Order: sequence, then C-alpha cells, then structure tokens
Amino acid sequence: VIDSLQRCADANLDVTDAVYERFFVRSPNAQVLMENSDQYMRGRMLDQVLIMIMSEPSEEDAGYLRWELENHLLAYGVTLDMYADFMWALKDSVEAALGAEWQTADATSWSNRINEFLREIETGCEALA
Repeated sequence: VIDSLQRCADANLDVTDAVYERFFVRSPNAQVLMENSDQYMRGRMLDQVLIMIMSEPSEEDAGYLRWELENHLLAYGVTLDMYADFMWALKDSVEAALGAEWQTADATSWSNRINEFLREIETGCEALA
C-alpha cells in the first residue's frame, strides 16, 4: 500500500478529486452529507485516512478511530458502509492513477489492508456500544 502511494507521489499524481468522485458514485448519501465541504476539508479527511491506512494498528490509533467513529456516526449521520465505500474508492483511484504500473501485489496488499481497516472500524463501533 505504501509503495503504491509512494509511486503516486513520485509521479506527482494527486488522487484526491478521483477519490471523491468514485466515493460519491458508490455512496450518493455521502455526497449529500458532504455537500458543504470544501477542498481543504476533503484534503484533510483524505490525509487522515492515508495516515491511518499506512500505520500499523496501535492502541493510540484505536482511540483516535473510536473518537472519529463516534463523531461521524452520531454527529454527522455517517453510516458504516460509507467507510468501505471510501476505502475502495481510494484503492480504485490509486490503481487508475498508476495505470500499467499497478501490480497484482498492489491489489492484494490494498485488499488485505482495507479489510483489516474495516475490521478495526467494526471493533471501534463495538467499543461505542
């Protein structure tokens, strides 16, 4: 995952707009929730997701994730499926940006990390209950 993101950075490929376009296609309700967001807020949101997806899970990250989940789920009306939609939109955007440079190992790594991250989200939600 980090390697594919590094290749995007090395090629000066910004996937931000593509991520949100794909995300909103997958999750039209998210687009409604985010209609008042600007490019800076979207950039910060993507930045936080990138930090979390590139990090090894830790108790500190789990605490931050629980805080984010509580904030998003209770205050903003985010649904759990939106997290998966965002993560797959991110993966698809990196894949499209890299084009022929995308490798089978990238697909496997992204799928594994997204599934792991979604399990972390489920665990965080269970802690909220």
